[in-house]
Amino acid sequence: MRWEWRRAPIRSGGNPTGRIADPRDMGRAAVFLSSDASSFITGLELFADGGMAQV
Repeated sequence: MRWEWRRAPIRSGGNPTGRIADPRDMGRAAVFLSSDASSFITGLELFADGGMAQV
Protein backbone atom coordinates (compact mmCIF):
# COMPACT_ATOMS: atom_id res chain seq x y z
CA MET A 1 0.00 0.00 0.00
CA ARG A 2 1.33 3.43 -0.87
CA TRP A 3 0.57 6.46 1.29
CA GLU A 4 -0.10 9.87 -0.15
CA TRP A 5 0.67 12.80 2.11
CA ARG A 6 -1.38 15.94 1.86
CA ARG A 7 -0.75 19.19 3.65
CA ALA A 8 -3.55 20.16 6.02
CA PRO A 9 -3.73 23.90 6.70
CA ILE A 10 -3.82 24.71 10.41
CA ARG A 11 -6.56 27.28 9.89
CA SER A 12 -8.92 24.72 8.38
CA GLY A 13 -8.77 22.33 11.31
CA GLY A 14 -5.58 20.48 10.37
CA ASN A 15 -2.83 19.78 12.86
CA PRO A 16 0.46 21.65 13.39
CA THR A 17 2.51 19.00 11.56
CA GLY A 18 0.54 19.70 8.40
CA ARG A 19 -0.08 16.05 7.56
CA ILE A 20 -2.34 13.18 8.50
CA ALA A 21 -1.12 10.47 10.83
CA ASP A 22 0.37 7.31 9.45
CA PRO A 23 -0.14 4.04 11.36
CA ARG A 24 3.65 3.87 11.59
CA ASP A 25 3.56 7.03 13.73
CA MET A 26 1.54 5.18 16.38
CA GLY A 27 3.78 2.13 16.05
CA ARG A 28 6.91 4.20 16.61
CA ALA A 29 5.45 5.61 19.82
CA ALA A 30 4.62 2.10 21.04
CA VAL A 31 8.07 0.79 20.11
CA PHE A 32 9.72 3.68 21.96
CA LEU A 33 7.70 3.05 25.13
CA SER A 34 8.55 -0.65 25.07
CA SER A 35 12.25 -0.09 24.41
CA ASP A 36 15.19 0.42 26.74
CA ALA A 37 15.30 4.06 25.60
CA SER A 38 12.26 4.74 27.77
CA SER A 39 13.55 2.86 30.83
CA PHE A 40 13.74 6.03 32.95
CA ILE A 41 10.19 7.15 32.11
CA THR A 42 7.90 6.32 35.01
CA GLY A 43 4.75 8.29 34.33
CA LEU A 44 3.84 9.95 31.10
CA GLU A 45 0.98 10.83 28.82
CA LEU A 46 2.46 10.47 25.38
CA PHE A 47 0.40 12.42 22.88
CA ALA A 48 0.88 11.06 19.36
CA ASP A 49 -1.56 13.56 17.87
CA GLY A 50 0.52 15.71 15.56
CA GLY A 51 0.69 18.56 18.06
CA MET A 52 -3.06 19.06 18.54
CA ALA A 53 -2.72 18.88 22.34
CA GLN A 54 -0.59 22.03 22.17
CA VAL A 55 -3.05 24.04 20.07
